Amino acid sequence: MEELTKKTIKFYLTHSMKYKLRLVYIAILILIGTLFLSILTVIAQKNIIDLLVAGGEVDYVVSEALKWLLYFIIIQIVANAAWRLAEYVAYRFQPNVMRDMENDVFSKFQKHSYGFFADNFSGSLVTKTNRLTKSFERISDNIFWNLSPLIIKFILIILVLYYYIPFIAYILLIWAAIYFSILFIMLKYVFKYNLIAASADSKVTGELADSVTNILNTKVFAKSSYESERFGKVTEDRTIKRRFSWDLGNYVRLVQGVLVFSAEAILLYFSIVFWSQGLITVGTIYLIQLYALNLMQSLWEFGRSIGEIFEATADAKEIIEIIEQPVEVKDPINPQICNIKNGQIDFNNVEFK
Repeated sequence: MEELTKKTIKFYLTHSMKYKLRLVYIAILILIGTLFLSILTVIAQKNIIDLLVAGGEVDYVVSEALKWLLYFIIIQIVANAAWRLAEYVAYRFQPNVMRDMENDVFSKFQKHSYGFFADNFSGSLVTKTNRLTKSFERISDNIFWNLSPLIIKFILIILVLYYYIPFIAYILLIWAAIYFSILFIMLKYVFKYNLIAASADSKVTGELADSVTNILNTKVFAKSSYESERFGKVTEDRTIKRRFSWDLGNYVRLVQGVLVFSAEAILLYFSIVFWSQGLITVGTIYLIQLYALNLMQSLWEFGRSIGEIFEATADAKEIIEIIEQPVEVKDPINPQICNIKNGQIDFNNVEFK
């Protein structure tokens, strides 16, 4: 990991850890919500299906099925309550961290001399500062609502499948290792082009701000055509780099689709084989397929989330690089004592004609 990326992560963590208790609450609530909504609901549905397929005395089957239906309703209520509480706490975490980061960046700007602002376009500084907080929001959203539930869900699904049929759990583990390895290599390659695209975007913003600021000089010296041509070259460069970055992301999703389709086909095949051998029930097939579908959808989002995190980190790194610059003019350690006590000017023996 390059030095600037480490500094960006450290910057985010420093401000986030001021509210670590809220982070703990969010983590606990996400764990409860994922466990109930993605795991226990499917187990309740599986038991209902097994009861109905197995048959038997109607009154007994209906009674047991209704009992599991009641469990299902309770599970849904608890899951939804946990997710809504998690969002409630998150809305009291993210805005506070974003506010602290904006204040921190502003205080760092205040320490710089005039030369710093002369060397950096004001429009670019404003845009990059806004990207810093927006990037934090995107990263935290993906961690809270996509990556964390996925990790919890994956571990719990493996444990449940291992309980019912270990062979399926082993297949899923091997496939997941292959999936994450390929995805990590591809996204790492895409990341450097996200950085290039982000840099080109900042350049367009800086050029636009500079042109608007100096619009009077452009008109006075009849340079409108020149400025339009120069700005067009910058936007064309951004378009090319942005398109290439997006195309790479599309290739990543293509590979994801092939891997996900392969996993679903393999799991379905072995489910049919084990059912034909009497090793699993229809309800267990339903459980395997629903878990697989749920997991594959989350893994699809995983690739998108990691891509967004990389892209957001690339956006944030630009302002981190700027605020990490050393201050040119520093206050002296032992400043000279000012002898002026009152800030006033006296005019004595002055006449106006």
